[in-house]
Amino acid sequence: MSAPATTVVLVQEPEFTTVDLILAVVAFFIPPVAVIFKRGCTVDFWLNLLLTILGLLPGVLHAWWVIYKHRGNGEYSYQQISQV
Repeated sequence: MSAPATTVVLVQEPEFTTVDLILAVVAFFIPPVAVIFKRGCTVDFWLNLLLTILGLLPGVLHAWWVIYKHRGNGEYSYQQISQV
């Protein structure tokens, strides 16, 4: 009896785009604007607006985190590298 075939899949995370880099600069000055461009009018925007009202630094850090978390087009690419 032979062992079942195993497929190895390589997952590549999305990379930063030019838009992401521009949004990171915008986030330094106006964090909620960068978040609304990246995620739309979601809970991320409202949380960022609240954090920015409480202090600029928390708003900037949250905006940068949102941009990093949702970088690129948001899709992972999968590539089959071998079948054993």
